[in-house]
Amino acid sequence: MKEREIEKGQSQDPAPYRVEELETLSAVASAVSGVFELDQVLARALDTVIELSRADKGAIHLLDANSQELVLRAHRGLSSEYSRAHRRLKVGEDIPGKTVQTGQPVVIEDSTTDARTAHEVADTEEYRSLICVPLRTNAGVLGTVAVLSARPRHFGPLDVPLLSTVAHQIAAAIENARLFEEKERRVKELAALNEIGQAIGSTLNLTQVLKLVARKTAAICNAERCSILLLDQQENELVPMMSQFASGAPDTELWRIFKEETLAEKVDDVPVMGEVIEEGRTVVLDEESRSRLPERWTEPFGIKSLLLVPLASRERTIGLLALDYTTEGQHFTTEQMDLATTIGSQVAIAIENARLYAREKKRAAQLSVINEVGRRATSSLNLDELLQETAVAIQEGFNYHFVSILMVKEESGEVEQRAEVAHYGYMLVPGYRQSIDKGLIGWVVRKAEPLMVNNVAQDARYLEGFPARPFTKAELVVPIKLDRTVAAVLDIQSAELNAFDATDLMSMQAIADQLSVAMENASLFEETKRTLNELSTLHETALAATSSLDFPEMLDRIIGALRRTLGFTNLSLMLIDEEEQSLKITAGTGYDPEVTERIRPKLGEGITGWVAQTGEPLNVPDVTADSRHIVGDEKIRSELCIPLKTGERIIGVLNVESVEPAAFTDDHVRFLSTLAGQLAVTIENARLFQQVARGEKDWENTFQAITDGIAIYDTELTVLRANPALAKLLDTTPEALVGKRCYEVLSHCEGPETASCPHRRAMETREPTSIEVEEPRLNRTLQIFSFPIFDEGGDFKGTVHTIRDSTEEKLLRAQLLQTEKLAAIGRLVSGVAHELNNPLTSVMGYAQLLQTADVSQEIKDDLRSIYQEAQRSAKIIENLLTFARKEKTEKGYTNINQVLSDILQLRAYQLKVDNIELLRQLDEHVPSTMAAPHQLQQVFLNLINNAHQAMLDYRGEGRLIVRSETDDDVIRVQVIDNGPGIAEDTLRKIFDPFFTTKEVGQGTGLGLSIAFGIVQEHGGRIWAESEVGKGTTFTVELPIVQRPSDSLEVAGHPGSTEVSSGKRILVIDDEEEILQVVRRMLEGMGHQVVTLPTAETAFDKMDNEEYDLVICDVRMPGIGGQELFQLVRKRNPELAKRIIFTTGDTISNSTRAFLQNTTTPHLSKPFMIEDLEQAIEEVLQQQQKAIG
Repeated sequence: MKEREIEKGQSQDPAPYRVEELETLSAVASAVSGVFELDQVLARALDTVIELSRADKGAIHLLDANSQELVLRAHRGLSSEYSRAHRRLKVGEDIPGKTVQTGQPVVIEDSTTDARTAHEVADTEEYRSLICVPLRTNAGVLGTVAVLSARPRHFGPLDVPLLSTVAHQIAAAIENARLFEEKERRVKELAALNEIGQAIGSTLNLTQVLKLVARKTAAICNAERCSILLLDQQENELVPMMSQFASGAPDTELWRIFKEETLAEKVDDVPVMGEVIEEGRTVVLDEESRSRLPERWTEPFGIKSLLLVPLASRERTIGLLALDYTTEGQHFTTEQMDLATTIGSQVAIAIENARLYAREKKRAAQLSVINEVGRRATSSLNLDELLQETAVAIQEGFNYHFVSILMVKEESGEVEQRAEVAHYGYMLVPGYRQSIDKGLIGWVVRKAEPLMVNNVAQDARYLEGFPARPFTKAELVVPIKLDRTVAAVLDIQSAELNAFDATDLMSMQAIADQLSVAMENASLFEETKRTLNELSTLHETALAATSSLDFPEMLDRIIGALRRTLGFTNLSLMLIDEEEQSLKITAGTGYDPEVTERIRPKLGEGITGWVAQTGEPLNVPDVTADSRHIVGDEKIRSELCIPLKTGERIIGVLNVESVEPAAFTDDHVRFLSTLAGQLAVTIENARLFQQVARGEKDWENTFQAITDGIAIYDTELTVLRANPALAKLLDTTPEALVGKRCYEVLSHCEGPETASCPHRRAMETREPTSIEVEEPRLNRTLQIFSFPIFDEGGDFKGTVHTIRDSTEEKLLRAQLLQTEKLAAIGRLVSGVAHELNNPLTSVMGYAQLLQTADVSQEIKDDLRSIYQEAQRSAKIIENLLTFARKEKTEKGYTNINQVLSDILQLRAYQLKVDNIELLRQLDEHVPSTMAAPHQLQQVFLNLINNAHQAMLDYRGEGRLIVRSETDDDVIRVQVIDNGPGIAEDTLRKIFDPFFTTKEVGQGTGLGLSIAFGIVQEHGGRIWAESEVGKGTTFTVELPIVQRPSDSLEVAGHPGSTEVSSGKRILVIDDEEEILQVVRRMLEGMGHQVVTLPTAETAFDKMDNEEYDLVICDVRMPGIGGQELFQLVRKRNPELAKRIIFTTGDTISNSTRAFLQNTTTPHLSKPFMIEDLEQAIEEVLQQQQKAIG
């Protein structure tokens, strides 16, 4: 508005004011003309008033007739705090409220000084001046319009009447807009009711009806949301069914809460529901009264006020329709209640019709599915296809989100899913298994009763964890029985609460009954098919068994036939290895080669070993739970093992494995047991055939390979067959011998009339006979064995002759005879040596003792001669013992020159007698080496004897050179003679066994062969070089082997010995002369001596008397030295360490072994005083070391 002179204290001219008033009214009329939307009317009017009054801000409040509150419907320039504080005002509250209450304008010239507003502007500069006038019509005050200015005393006296006039015009415009809106609302309501009616009439799908009704009702009734809950007559509870916003905008989380957390509620438990359902009244709940509902129905959704409308049809209430506001202060009007009630009546009828249609449709679908299942059940024998098609038909026919059929596995106590169909693919779990001890399915299997659960969240038996379960709200499980036993279950899951009723249960039971018949038919078909398959398998196995004579190939074909017909993952035939008492996979399929080689269980070990040991079949449904299982294939879960038996003898097992748990049934056990019996017979027959074939082949190979000649003759003495050995012996071929008579083959016999004919003797005696003959054509000795042949009737059919060249054997017998002679000589030498060594000990001992006596020099010289001759006799005896001694091959650090010297000393006399000149060329620098001295003694002695004999036979005299030398790392020994020499063709054979050039009985042909073997055993070599008429040189080379670290040299006698004296010594010997001479020796050394002739007496003496030393003979009548030693060692171990043994028997192996095992010295008879002194001192020194 224009500034007027009155504001400046001047007079006012009414004419301009009137013009301005008309202009203002014209401007307001122009702003609201042609506008029928109330909010647009208010906005335009307020903008015009602010502009014309040159105010800064403005606001329009309208009176709510129901709540009698002023509601801020339009404002400009107000701060958010101010607008929130003045959004809803009660009549009489604040300036707009007082304006409505008094019906008079209110003017504020300066808010800071006006008591009515000072409190409002104390902390803010919202405005300084204000005019608020009522919006009045003939019907009363509609509200207020106010303009505000930041300047004090902005408005003059003329502004109030002008703004009041404008307010009348705005009020008229508001009333017109309201009338227009009311008319529009009624039109929309009628249109919406008509649309709802048309929509309801266009579909009988209950979900679509509920969705359309909820959204349209919310929009028509000007509510934020509309929800529909239907009454479960049986449970008398309200079940949430649908919830829609007026805008149609989806809210997934609120929908989830509504469906999943707004649980069904008993009507009797909520009194306000009783008012709506039982009394049929519409109920409005505001902020104060909404607590009459459960909080879970209001709090999650932020509901502030609620309108509950009964859905009544045919004088009964079937549910309720709920409209709500989430804004504080919003309330439902009477018009909204009436409209919602009208809609509710119409909706109830539509719901009833849709329910009836759904029931009939569901019934038709049930009948359709039942008929379809029945048709398929009678037309299909493929159980898996039938089960899957049934699951699909149920899911598609009823729109359930998951349907499955599970078979009961009694062996494992589980159910296994055989068919499944789901609303979402990720819900599918092929081969799903679960225990029959768990879940609703397990309960049905155990109780054999159907189970319907319309809210699985409230059933403790419900099993969580299945992929479809997050969506499952209701579940129906029906048993499928065979012979009153649950064989399978039909499991149906729905994502809707209360999805199942009695008709569903009846329908699914009917389908289960049809499936039962189908399963029985399929079972009979499978049994028939299995029987045919078993017969086919048996036939295939029989064909495989007769298709090959090769045992491994036959087994492979049998396994192939079983794999084709049975189809198991792994299959094997394991046969028993009798020697190792273990099983070996002889034929198999499905195994890695490494597994085939590795798995060889002992009898009793593993599942297969247990079956092979007990002879009982074993079906293991879960190998992971059986400690006997030997892992070959980690994927294997079940195993069936059947013994292969022929009679009571177990020859192996038939083993089959599967990756599926509990894959094998009693039918498998029965059939495979039958098959195993046939296989065992087949395998055993094949083995026998193989043994016969192998035996025939072995016989053929043996016949061809035997080194003795063999010939088979008929009754006419004709050769039917001959082996290569006989042909070689006769210098011909086997084929050339066939057809000849036996006397034509060998010339020693003139025909069957000869008494010595082996063929004739075998035929007459009917017993094997043998004969040794000289074959002049071959210059060989032959031994012929003749074995008679008889047919099954016992009639003579011919003979088998074995012909052996026994020439060498004959020579060997002569050698053995010679060996026995040598052994006898050895025993004689041993006895003679023992008998001679005892008196020689006395002779040598007395000779030594007498030399110290006071006698003439002539007598001393005689005594010295006696002593020397006795020593010479002892050496002769020692050489004889060395020659006769037989020892084990024990190598020691050996002086080769010493071995040669000992042999030459032994042979020197005979060589000299036979005019053989002996030249010794032994290199004194030849080192010792590791060798068996007695074996080398045998080698060198053999070479020297051969050279001696050859020279003696050739010229009656000769020269023998024995040489030793070192060449690098070998010791070379040569035996050189000037005998007849050896021809070149003979030289090549001299080391062959039994080869000899000597007359029969003079040589065995084994000497050089044995020598060759001994030298080879020492890592050396031996050869001969010869020139006929000039002589022969035999050379032996031996490697130089250093002494091992644990080998000790034999200590020599020290140069001088300080002999201890004054010891008490016990001497035991059965020879009185030995006792006396030893006593005198010891007394001469200053010792106290006790002599006893028997070990028994000595042992008793040892209990009562103390001795520092014991000297005991080894061989004595009764208890000998060895037995005495064992007794003393048990009773007095310390004394046993101080026993010195004497013996004249060094050839006996037992005596030598005993002496080597004792730790004390021993003396070989005859011994000298010095030897005795040394032995005593050694023992006493050892005792002193042990003490000190």
